[in-house]
Amino acid sequence: METQRKVWLLMLIDYVFGLVSAYLALTITKAPLTVPVLFLVPLVVVVVAYIFRLYRVIYRHLDFVDIWKMAVVVLVSHIITYFIFRDLGLRFAFTSLAIFLCALCGSRVVFKIWTSTKSLKKHTDPKDKLKTIIVGAGQAGILVRLEIEKHTDLRANVIGFVDDDVTKLNRTIHNTPVLGTVDDLGTIIDNYNIEQVIFAIPSSSGALVRQVNDIAKQHRLKLKIFPGVYEILDGSVQVSTLRDVNIDDLLRRDLIKIDIDIIASDLTDKVVLVTGAAGSIGSELVRQICKFKPKEIVLLDINENGLHDMHLELARKFPNQLYRCVIANIRERERLREVFEETKPSIVFHAAAHKHVPMMEYNPGEAVKNNVFGTLNVALQASESNAKRFVLISTDKAVNPTNVMGATKRAAEKIIQSLGQKSSTIFTAVRFGNVLGSNGSVVPLFKQQIANGGPVTVTHPEIKRYFMTIPEACQLVLQAGINADQGEVYVLDMGEPVKIVDLATAMIELSGYKVGEDIDIEYVGLRPGEKLFEELFADKENSYPTNHSKVFRAHLETVNVEDLLNQLEDLKNTLELGNHTVMRERLKKIVPSYSADFDKILEEVAATRNY
Repeated sequence: METQRKVWLLMLIDYVFGLVSAYLALTITKAPLTVPVLFLVPLVVVVVAYIFRLYRVIYRHLDFVDIWKMAVVVLVSHIITYFIFRDLGLRFAFTSLAIFLCALCGSRVVFKIWTSTKSLKKHTDPKDKLKTIIVGAGQAGILVRLEIEKHTDLRANVIGFVDDDVTKLNRTIHNTPVLGTVDDLGTIIDNYNIEQVIFAIPSSSGALVRQVNDIAKQHRLKLKIFPGVYEILDGSVQVSTLRDVNIDDLLRRDLIKIDIDIIASDLTDKVVLVTGAAGSIGSELVRQICKFKPKEIVLLDINENGLHDMHLELARKFPNQLYRCVIANIRERERLREVFEETKPSIVFHAAAHKHVPMMEYNPGEAVKNNVFGTLNVALQASESNAKRFVLISTDKAVNPTNVMGATKRAAEKIIQSLGQKSSTIFTAVRFGNVLGSNGSVVPLFKQQIANGGPVTVTHPEIKRYFMTIPEACQLVLQAGINADQGEVYVLDMGEPVKIVDLATAMIELSGYKVGEDIDIEYVGLRPGEKLFEELFADKENSYPTNHSKVFRAHLETVNVEDLLNQLEDLKNTLELGNHTVMRERLKKIVPSYSADFDKILEEVAATRNY
């Protein structure tokens, strides 16, 4: 009722504007003043405006689209009135149109300014607000500026922007000046007594985030950040969300562009099966795949609780997507046969694996059962079921492995290489390094240690690792897997390796502590099977570019299928013996690049009983 009352009031106001406009137009053009003209012209305008739904617009949120719509309404209505009152001539029509357009648009703009000013005066007091500088004067920065105006609980008084686009310097955006570039940020903070910095460049590199974070830290200011591109795209945050900087921001990499059309052609309306679907990588693959609207997605995992969580998430986020959750163990071939016969997947992403290096040193038989023979089971079943593609999720630890986990993953790569020689199913593997926030990642461990008051444990001062975000890794897996040729192994561009001690230091400082004063970093020594530096390619492997700048193809040695089958049979026999030394020796026959001091490993494992 209240809404309808406002509509009638607006129509009455516009009708009055129309009367005045028509009268002024008749007077200016000296056209004959008649009652039908005076009353019918504004009536036509109001009727056309109602038909164009102009009265549904909330004018305190007026934008250029609404103004354009008003212009169209006035133009159409005056074309109609011209044909009705042709004797008055074009001069009258144009004059009336101009006057009415100014009255209509002007009244709405004045109303918007009045309501905005009234709201600001009602809710704001600059004394209670933090003097704020926004880094980034692009669309995101402008959006943050507008959000700050609307949400008084943010307690920010925006002094200006900084932006590296020199064309914006010394100009204003929404009455807010662009004060300088990022290099000028420190000086601007001092000159204007800035109390808060907001970073609003969602597609920026981690290097720029680190630069701004360092400047804010030097001035003892808290840095708030606008969500990154991946967070916005996957729906985990809204664009109006401002949060504290986290480690993902400091390691942020350039936005990846994937070939959506090619990926969609292989996934849309297809049945896709993901093993390890409750894990960090598998679950993100499921989320990414759902965006391409497959016919059905099959989530296979032994983890009942994890699958149940995924079931609830998919029901909420993708209510129209057909999916099924299958509890199964990849070690059981008969169970896999049942699943494949029932679901008939076209594409299989194999993410199920044991991946914790020290844990697998202590339990090598489980690594062999899961990573080697589990992969063999899924791959053979995919081939027998005539799946179109099979994509193995591999790891950089498969390169010149010094641990059981890495050796078993290289053995899994060799299995798919061999199967590719005699199957219509396209087999491929995709290698990448550590992913931030994944199960077993160092980041959750550091967070827990910091929350407990330290110390933060780092194995070695020189240890380095490659890092990616989970969404980034999974998007590249889809890109590489869909474009793959038979039996190929693809390697993702991991960027520059990061020193783990630098990562630990950054996380401690982001938590508001000082290294050495509040929380110590403690070096505990390399764990069993751990390397100082991971590699993406073995010494004898050559890399070749693909049609994607962040995906490379590794040229590997040809696998002799008969030899591999015999070696796998020998390895399987050692599982029954339970002799870990013999098992490692048989694994080395399959993976000659596997280099490890077996006696030393046994001593290290014996001393690491907490695993």
